[in-house]
Amino acid sequence: MPNPTFDLSLLPPAQVQFAVVSDTHYTLHPGDAPVEFASRCHQTRRAAAALQLAASLDIDFAVHLGDLVQEYPDTPDFSRAIDEALSQLRASGLQPRYVAGNHDVGDRPNAATISEYNRDFGDDYFSFWVRGVKCICVNSQLWKDDSEAAALRAEHGRWLRAELASPETAKAQHILVFSHIP
Repeated sequence: MPNPTFDLSLLPPAQVQFAVVSDTHYTLHPGDAPVEFASRCHQTRRAAAALQLAASLDIDFAVHLGDLVQEYPDTPDFSRAIDEALSQLRASGLQPRYVAGNHDVGDRPNAATISEYNRDFGDDYFSFWVRGVKCICVNSQLWKDDSEAAALRAEHGRWLRAELASPETAKAQHILVFSHIP
């Protein structure tokens, strides 16, 4: 793949430059098994190209907005898919912060799927600062109406309210919120 350059000379200098990737849906090779649609077989290669392109940019940080893999947490090949997707990311050179998506923690996350996610990726919601910009990463999967995630959702809500109300956040020049589901 050629290494493109982006001419930013007509733009004012950026306070912060970052890349957002999402829904890379790393797909295990299906072998002879039927696939949902033919282009599914090209997802992994396309994602690799996009990740390499993002890694080639002069950025302050990157965020992956979820759905790193095509598998779901309750499928037999989920762990293998996660391992291979993380290997693909390492090979690309991109080192994103991760936001949980439904393919990462499940459509209806629970304590077990969140714990697995935390083990592989770190916290499922967190914040960070980059040169006066407050970045808040949320786990929007917890906001679905599901009694199994009620306690997790309540804890996440308390954290988010505290983050937004903090005196430090009030001093931010910009606040960016990253989520899988807007």
